[in-house]
Amino acid sequence: MPEVIIQVLDGSPALIQWYQWGALIGFVVAIGAMIWIFMDAERSSEDATIWKSLGAIASVLCVPALLARMHSGFALEMRDALQLLGYLSIGSLLLAIVSVIAHAATRRPLGGLPASIGSLGADRQGGGQYPLQPPTIASFPSALPSGNNAPTMAGGNNVVSGTAVGGAWGPWGQGSPAGARGEAQSAVAPTQFMG
Repeated sequence: MPEVIIQVLDGSPALIQWYQWGALIGFVVAIGAMIWIFMDAERSSEDATIWKSLGAIASVLCVPALLARMHSGFALEMRDALQLLGYLSIGSLLLAIVSVIAHAATRRPLGGLPASIGSLGADRQGGGQYPLQPPTIASFPSALPSGNNAPTMAGGNNVVSGTAVGGAWGPWGQGSPAGARGEAQSAVAPTQFMG
């Protein structure tokens, strides 16, 4: 620690002690608080702009007192403001601690939903639960012509019923009773490859 700090702050033993060890610890705590706020806000997918800003301001306000403690030239140049820089450093440490506590009190759980909503499947307004049901496959009656009215290819294969190039493939081929009668068929056809 530079001698100029001890000479200038001779009447304030608490500030001398702060410059001896508190400025460095205060800076490390403020940086750690800012990093935790940023990482926690990112992990829980929330904005937290106020708490991020306060954490960043607190970590920046600790720097002048730390520089005065580490560099005697800076302490000599700032000798008239050393007391102010010490109090500013203490205030920034308190600001960092308050911003961590405030962020922890207002943050959402890891799922990103407010804690009052509850379990998986809840809507974001908290008004109720979405039922967790498997997706349904829509069915519809066949609007395509079938049987003798269906268009055919050159070899006599029925194009509509799915018998392209010589034979039935899949449940909608020539041998499919549902395709021949025009009954309800699934909207999702299985994918099959010919080869």
